[in-house]
Amino acid sequence: MDEQDLSSRQNLAPRQLHARLSRQNHARLNRLWQLTEYLNESHRGLTVAQLLARVQVSRATIYRDIELLEHVGVGLHRETVNGEVRYRLGANVSLQRAALMFARMMLTPVAESSLLAAFDSVVDGVSSHCHRPLPSTPPLRPVGHLRL
Repeated sequence: MDEQDLSSRQNLAPRQLHARLSRQNHARLNRLWQLTEYLNESHRGLTVAQLLARVQVSRATIYRDIELLEHVGVGLHRETVNGEVRYRLGANVSLQRAALMFARMMLTPVAESSLLAAFDSVVDGVSSHCHRPLPSTPPLRPVGHLRL
């Protein structure tokens, strides 16, 4: 975060700041979901250049988003084809599983409440009815640059 961004945030009222941060979080969550859908649709995988063309953000943002997807438990398969790295969803990942991982990520701020435990028990219940277990939930620790 640069000085100008920090100073502009300090001049906002708390309610305005919350609304602004919420819009940024929603935009990022929507972009992460778009990336997940694109990666799910591709059988051969997509390169960073192809993702850039679809999502229209910076290269650094794409790499941060890929890292965040992996951190929250959305398994990605990485393969190098003709010198280009291609990404796609892993074999055990469906859009439904990815949605559960995103929902859990959104509950991280309330990790101390019983809400997260209740959510995890629902996930465990869904997992017991599936042929394959859901991926283990990611650890609840802040990861500096991987904020939503």
